[in-house]
Amino acid sequence: DVLRYCQREVKRGSRYDAVILDPPTYGHGPKGEAWRLERDLPVLLEICATLVDRAPQFFLATCHTPGVGPAELSAYLSDAVVGHCGQPPASGRLWLATPTGRRLESGVWARWPR
Repeated sequence: DVLRYCQREVKRGSRYDAVILDPPTYGHGPKGEAWRLERDLPVLLEICATLVDRAPQFFLATCHTPGVGPAELSAYLSDAVVGHCGQPPASGRLWLATPTGRRLESGVWARWPR
């Protein structure tokens, strides 16, 4: 359970230079607790923002949840890191390219710093 792990890291006083997250849309923890991206990602990002060093190198989040676009993921990340890091994140779409140049969208990303 990543939320519990991160909460323990805060209590231990751990600090990180960077954070990379690829959270699921929905899932269950080891004791059956439900994870829902829209409800739990803001909490996770806020905890992670307290774990990064005063001068973090980067914060990267990806998302493959239908209905969550670059603007939404960027807003989640911005709400968590701007107070700690000072500037808004960049965001965009993830896609796979075929040899003929066609694109298959596969999610979104948000990154700080821009």
